[in-house]
Order: sequence, then structure tokens, then C-alpha cells
Amino acid sequence: MFRTIGRKYFKQIVQEKTGCIVWFGPFKGLKYVDSATGSQYSPKLIGTYERELHPQVEEIIEMKPNLMINVGAGEGYYAAGLAMRLPELKVIAYEAGEDGQASMKEIAELNGVQDHIDIRGLCDPEALQADIPENGTCVVICDVEGYEDTLLNLHAVPALSRCYILVELHDMFVEDIEKTIAERFAETHEITTTRQDGRSSDEYPFHSFLTRLWSDPVVRYALYERRYNLDMAWHWMKPRNKD
Repeated sequence: MFRTIGRKYFKQIVQEKTGCIVWFGPFKGLKYVDSATGSQYSPKLIGTYERELHPQVEEIIEMKPNLMINVGAGEGYYAAGLAMRLPELKVIAYEAGEDGQASMKEIAELNGVQDHIDIRGLCDPEALQADIPENGTCVVICDVEGYEDTLLNLHAVPALSRCYILVELHDMFVEDIEKTIAERFAETHEITTTRQDGRSSDEYPFHSFLTRLWSDPVVRYALYERRYNLDMAWHWMKPRNKD
């Protein structure tokens, strides 16, 4: 019960302190809604959400791609965040849940990027193949709870050979998917694997006398991302030959 009260307290404080605007990180200044879809909320407002990927996100921004396809977009953290940072970017955002779609539409409107984001429902290999242009720079960001085994398949989606791909890997749902994806793309892509880091209560930016009285695990809840294990990984895959 004590921990539950603490969690509610931190969510309220984070909302009040940030004004529902991302506090720092690659998407600093992104106006947000009051909840997240399929992920934890407070880390997104604070800006520590998937901070292991901040270098890759900045690399994508420096690349200035023509198109970003976000499969498993949730409420639009990456879709709207990258559209905000790259005003010329076109985004196709797939999200199966209607709640996520509604929140993504709201976030896009709050940040004036609604004309840059095409919100869709389910994605399958045929749809993804059709989305990828023959020319230009295309980035695929994929977080689909194990469906990456079906979606990231060069036989079904040969156009992926020329895409930059950032994929969250779900070995807890598909055994050895990290190894499988790496082997599939070894010939076509340079692959860098990033692993999940821990979180420290020192990263919480809104400490007060009261927050310092809470136990460390409760404070860290504000940064907690509800990962299924302590070895979450992502592949950042860059095409060897885009021609």
C-alpha cells in the first residue's frame, strides 16, 4: 500500500513539474497527453524513457530521413517526437490499439505535426513492403512484442534490405529472437546491439525533502519502464548498401 501511494504521488508530481511536456532528452519540449499506451508514463515525461537509445535517436535525426515507419507506435512518443524534431519528415505510425491511436492523434495535434503522421492500425509484411520507397532514406522503428519475428523477414519484406532499422527484441516471447534477427540481417546490415541499463533514483529530477524520505525502489518507480527482464536489447541495423 505504501508503495502504491508513492507511485501515485510521483506520477502526480511529474505531471505538475513538467506540465505534461517532455522534460529533457531527444524529444524535450514535446507536449504530451496524461497517459501512455503499453508502456510507463512518467519516464516519457521526464525524458529518461529508453535513454539507452538516445544516441541512436540523435543519429536518426542527423540523417534527416525522408520517411519513418513506426510499428507498435503506442501513443506516439517516437512518431510525434521525430516529427517535431524533423519538420520535413513523413511518418507512418502503426498502432493496433484504438486508445493508442486516439492519444497519438491528440499528441500530434498538440505539437502541430498532425499533417506529417499517417496513423494506421495493424501492420503485416505485405503492408510494410508496400510502404518502403525505392529511393530516399527510410527508418523503421519496431516494438511489437515478438511480432518482429514475422515482420522483420527479408524474404517477406525484401525492401528492408535498404532500410535503417531500430528494433526492440523480445526473447521472452520468441526464443532466441535476438540471435535470429542478427543472423537474418548479417549480410545486408551493420548491426549494433544495445542492452538495457539500470536506473538510479539520482536520475529523478524533482527531488524534494519528501521524495528523499521514500525508499529507493519507490523513487525509481518514476523511472521504471516495466521491462520483462533485466536483459532487454535492441538492434540498430544500418544498411551496408542502399543502392
